[in-house]
Amino acid sequence: MPYLLSFVFLFIIACSSYKSEPAAGTPPETPLEEKRNCLAASDQTISDSDIDYDELSDKLAGEGLGGWVHGGVESQSMFVFTWRKPGNFFVNVNLPVTSSDSSIMEKIKKLRRHDRLVIKGKFIENNAPIRHINVSEIVEIVEWKGIGSDIDYDYKTDLPADVLSKTSLKGKVHAVANGGSVLVMEYGDRVFPVLSKNPDLTKGLYRNDKIELLYKVLDVGAETKHLLVDLEKTEPVCILEKTVVGHGEPLEVSGPLVFFPKSPQITRNIYAIRTEDTDQVKRNYVVVNFTDINLFNAITAKMNEVWEENEETAEYDRNKFINRKVIVKVKGTKNVISQKQANPQVLIDSMDDLEFEVLD
Repeated sequence: MPYLLSFVFLFIIACSSYKSEPAAGTPPETPLEEKRNCLAASDQTISDSDIDYDELSDKLAGEGLGGWVHGGVESQSMFVFTWRKPGNFFVNVNLPVTSSDSSIMEKIKKLRRHDRLVIKGKFIENNAPIRHINVSEIVEIVEWKGIGSDIDYDYKTDLPADVLSKTSLKGKVHAVANGGSVLVMEYGDRVFPVLSKNPDLTKGLYRNDKIELLYKVLDVGAETKHLLVDLEKTEPVCILEKTVVGHGEPLEVSGPLVFFPKSPQITRNIYAIRTEDTDQVKRNYVVVNFTDINLFNAITAKMNEVWEENEETAEYDRNKFINRKVIVKVKGTKNVISQKQANPQVLIDSMDDLEFEVLD
């Protein structure tokens, strides 16, 4: 499938680094730096306490459970369904789905991100750290026809060869689920789960944190592989950059213009600025103002105007568009108030804080 599975402040304390000491005559498993400067995780956790799984189970067995396709990776047989609590956008859960009925499974494989679903079935008792649904019936499918829904993005769905051949990687946190038992990583153009038997190592991570992960590769099926945090290693989850650091402080950002089209779950277009570091870790900074509705609308209008004027040089980028010919510079205040916040924000006080440059 050509798409993919996407509020408290922290005081960060640097924790002690260590030096890897392999046995005499034994080369290290991975080319790790001699010293790893890890930041301490927070006690702040992402909780599923607002999710009533008994209610969801009753709906699955009764009239059906409504939600949206978050994404899927066909080669890994991974398909994810999002349920949101009615009236509260921020209470939601992503649930892997499968089916023991081959005809239903074929329908699931053809679903696309943001498609609306009503499904029946039951939770699978498989001791997985996040609940899976066995779908017995798809009551309704409403295809999403928004911008980008008809683009077949060339997304590679298997785990990267370099990830499978090594035991460490540097990447970005995409999500934390089940109190830390499941860490979802972004690495290059891939998003994949990492299982953790010690949730304390990952429960305090924020989305968009940059980490270095030490892991093992697990074969969980004929074609399915997962990663497991390697608890035999010291500091197997090394936090390199916490996205919440600098919250409330001045921030300047420069980079290509990014466009997230509105969808069934996000009701207006979102514009952002892309940054990328030397480890190819990308972040998208959304430019907003929450205290002046006229300025808020002016930001969106100006971004939209610049985008439409240069739309011919835009590229589709998994679940969004990016225009590398349009460079945006912004001065404002960094805003990160949630572990689950999709993107960090830059709050500006005036349109004079926003500049555009169109490259030849």
